[in-house]
Amino acid sequence: MVTILVKDITIVNVYNQPKPSKKYPEPPVFEFLKREIKEQYSKIVIAGDYNLHHKEWESRAGPNTEADEVVEWLHENDMMLITPRNQKTYNNRTNIDLVYGSVDLLHRISFSGVDENTLSDHSIVEWDIYMSQSKNRDEVLLR
Repeated sequence: MVTILVKDITIVNVYNQPKPSKKYPEPPVFEFLKREIKEQYSKIVIAGDYNLHHKEWESRAGPNTEADEVVEWLHENDMMLITPRNQKTYNNRTNIDLVYGSVDLLHRISFSGVDENTLSDHSIVEWDIYMSQSKNRDEVLLR
């Protein structure tokens, strides 16, 4: 997980590894986020590989308790999905690479697209944060 502060916005890039096992002994990154991140920052973007399936971002997703808990936490903390629902980002068949932003930032964040030209099995999710509230392309803070 990488966290940076740009002006008044906290940007967190996450990799939520699969459930803890011998291969992946660490707890999911969202356990850390629940304890640390949202309590400290009000304008926040959490982007990355969520490694979860949920109906909020994938209409064909089945029941998933871990994903339900993450979505509940995101909603409790006024976070909204920026990535379009059903946007394929992994092996061009599922959506596990997501961008969530706090409600306070919705007027300053926009989804730009997905770049499939990568050496990874994941596409690059492109999104913009604007310095002003107008979403003027000349004022992109981060792309």
